[in-house]
Amino acid sequence: MEYILIFLLYGLGAYFSALEKVAVIRKRNPAFTFKEVGNTYWREEWNTIMVSFGGLVLVEIIWYIIHIGNIPLPKWLHEFGGNYGLSLVLGYCFQRIIYKFLGSTESAIQNKIGKDSENKPPSI
Repeated sequence: MEYILIFLLYGLGAYFSALEKVAVIRKRNPAFTFKEVGNTYWREEWNTIMVSFGGLVLVEIIWYIIHIGNIPLPKWLHEFGGNYGLSLVLGYCFQRIIYKFLGSTESAIQNKIGKDSENKPPSI
């Protein structure tokens, strides 16, 4: 059950990070709907999502090794649910870091804006 909660909280953290990025892009480009920007995000950011999933697998493996090896942990981390909060924060932060290096949604939106403005007739 613990691994499932870590999985869900890490994924929730990554999801929050993605929603925040979509909202920021949407504010910069109000001509696009939230759905358009969101769909572009999921289509363009498959690489960051896959790397973030790899981070999740790494966190789960580390947690498994800690349990199997009976590695002592600080009391707050294991007994008071600190591992769950840490999973949420890791999911959020890791997704932001990955997006910073691999993110391509903003350039895709800018390319679409450029194509749309080229196809419009000049205003008089």
